[in-house]
Amino acid sequence: MAIVLETKVLWARYYREGYVVAKWETMTSPGGFWLWIRPPNEDWPNPPGWVQWMEDSQARVGSFPFKCVVGHEYVFSVWPQGGLSGPESPRIPVEGGSTGGIVGIEPPFGSTVLDSAGTPNLPEGYRLEFVERMPYTPLFLGAGFNVIKAQLLDPDGRPLPKRQIGWGAFPGGFPGLRWETDEPTITNEDGIAANRVYIPSSNLTGPGGTFTISVWVQPPASGVPDHHVSTVFPIRRARVYCSFARNWSHAWRAGDRLSLHVPPKAPCADQLVAATVSVIDDTNEPVRGLRMSWRTTPNPTSGAWKPIGGGAGQPIDGGPSRWLDWQALPFYESGFPAVTDDHGQSTVWFANDAAQITGVAPTVNGEEYPNFMVFTDVDLGTGTDPAVKLPLDKDGNVEVGTDPVPVTLPGNIAAFSDAAIWLNGNIVSMLHLAANPAPAVAPVPPEYFKLSDEKDNAIGYVKSDRYGNGVDSKLSWFRATGQSRGARTFEGGTLGAPRLQAGDAATVDDSLVAGGLALNLPAFEWRELNDEMQLYIYLEGYEPGTDTKKYGTFEATYPARDAGGSNGFVVVVDESALRGYCASSTGEKGRFIAQYSISKPRSQGDKQYSVILSRDLDTTAVDLPAWRAHGPGA
Repeated sequence: MAIVLETKVLWARYYREGYVVAKWETMTSPGGFWLWIRPPNEDWPNPPGWVQWMEDSQARVGSFPFKCVVGHEYVFSVWPQGGLSGPESPRIPVEGGSTGGIVGIEPPFGSTVLDSAGTPNLPEGYRLEFVERMPYTPLFLGAGFNVIKAQLLDPDGRPLPKRQIGWGAFPGGFPGLRWETDEPTITNEDGIAANRVYIPSSNLTGPGGTFTISVWVQPPASGVPDHHVSTVFPIRRARVYCSFARNWSHAWRAGDRLSLHVPPKAPCADQLVAATVSVIDDTNEPVRGLRMSWRTTPNPTSGAWKPIGGGAGQPIDGGPSRWLDWQALPFYESGFPAVTDDHGQSTVWFANDAAQITGVAPTVNGEEYPNFMVFTDVDLGTGTDPAVKLPLDKDGNVEVGTDPVPVTLPGNIAAFSDAAIWLNGNIVSMLHLAANPAPAVAPVPPEYFKLSDEKDNAIGYVKSDRYGNGVDSKLSWFRATGQSRGARTFEGGTLGAPRLQAGDAATVDDSLVAGGLALNLPAFEWRELNDEMQLYIYLEGYEPGTDTKKYGTFEATYPARDAGGSNGFVVVVDESALRGYCASSTGEKGRFIAQYSISKPRSQGDKQYSVILSRDLDTTAVDLPAWRAHGPGA
C-alpha cells in the first residue's frame, strides 16, 4: 500500500504586477508539483484559473505569472506528482486576490522565510528572493543569455554577502540549454548573486512553453541542500523594434565641464534625440520589466536621460527626466541602463556635445539591435567642409524622377569612416566611406525633394571618423523640378488586412505614431517555415505649413516563422518615417495605406497579398525649424 503524506500550503500572495508567490511544506518526495490557482467555486473559465507545472522536487517557495480578475476571490493549492506523490493540499485563500475592488499587493515578495537545516552558517528565517527576472518577464529563446539574479537577506532584511547560491533549470534535459557557469555564484555586498542561462531556439513555430528556474543556498560539502526558491517563467521569442521621434539633432553646447557621472546643464529639445525600444514576444504581448541597456558607438554619448512619466515621442524643454550613468561592468549589462514598462517600451533621450554619426543599439540579453542617430549643426549653415555636388541640369535645377538622385561627396573625405546626407530636415542617406572610395556617391530617394518654383531645398552632410569626431559641410540651396509623383494605387489581395494594434481609428495621428506605430498583420493558415512577410506603407500628406503635397513610403521584411496563432503578428514602424505628413491649410488630411504580402525567400512568384488598410493621415513634423530661416535671402 502506498504511503500518503500530507502537503500544506503556508501562504499564497498575489502581487498587482501580475504574479503569484506561495510557500508550502511537504513530506513527500515527488518529481514536481502542480500549482493551482482558481475561484473557490471552480467556476472556470469565468474568471479564469491556472494550473502550473513546477518540475523541481525541492521547491518549497514558488512563483508564476498570473493576473487575477477584479471582483473575484481565489484559492491556491499544491499537488505533488511523480515519485512518492500525495494528494492535493488543502486550498487556502490567496492574499490580495480581490478586496473592495483593489487587486494585488505591492512587491517585494515579502516573507519568503526558509529554514537553515542544511546550512548552519545562515540565520534561521533567512530570505532568498528573485530580484531579476520577475515571473512575468519571459526567458528568451535563442537571443543571448538570460540574466537571472537572486538576493539573500537575513530575517531583518539585511544583505548576506559572500554566500554561495546554486542554480537549476527544469526540465534540465532541454537540448542545448546551458548556464554561463555550472558552479555556484557568490552574493555581493548587496546580497545579490547572478547567473545567465541560454535556451536555444528551435524550429517550433509557436510559443515555447515554460521553464522552472530554481535557486538555493549552497550548503557545506557535508550539508544537506536547502529547499529551493523557484519561479516558472514563460519562454518566448523576442521581437525588438527601435523607433525615433527624429533620428538627428543639433550638437549639445552644455557650457559646463562634461562628465558621465556629473549631470551637466540639460540640453534643449533641439539638442535631443528621443529613441524608443519596443520589446514584444511571439504571442504579441509586451515584455514587461525587462532590464536592458542602450549602447552607443564609437563611444558613449555626452548625455542620456530617462523621461519620467512616459516620454515616447518629442522631448519637451524642461520636461522631467532622470540622468543616466553609463554602466561599464559586467560587460553584458554595459550601456545606459533601462527597464521596459507595461507597454514593453523604454524611451531614452540622447545628446552629444559635438558633430557625430553615432551607432545606437537597444541591447537585450547582451544581443545588440543596431541603429544610428546623427548630431549635426549642418542646417544652421555654419559648416566648413565643401558642399555636395548635385546633378544640375542646364538651368541649374535638380531633375527628380522615380529613381534615387545621385549626390556626390567631395574627394577630401578619405580619413573619415561614415557620412550622413541631410536634406530638408531629414537624414536621407548613409554612406560607409571605406566601401565607397572618393568621390563617394550617395543615392537620395526622390520623395525627400520638394518640387516647386523656388530654391527651397537645402542639402548638406556630416562626416565622422572611427573615433567619433565629426565635421559639418556647408549648406546648399537649390530648386527641384519634375512631375508630381501623384497618388499610388493598390490592388487588394485575399489575406486579412493589417490592423492598428492600438484599436481602430479613423486617422493615423501623433498619438498613434508616438514611440512607433504598432501594426497587427493578421494570422494566416497557409504560411510555412522560412516564409517571409513584406510590409508596404504608402504615405501622402502636405509639407508642414504649406499646401505642397508630400509623399513617402516605408518597406520592411520580417521572418514569418514567428507569425501565426489567433492574434496575428505585431510589428512596430519607426515613428520618424511617419512624421511630417500634415493636413493642408484647408484641413484636408493625407492618406495612410498599408498592405503586406507573404512569399518564399528570394522568390519572384508564389506571393500572396493582403487586403489594404486605408486611413486618414495627419502627423506633425518633429524637425528643427532653424534651417528654414537660413534660406536664400533670409
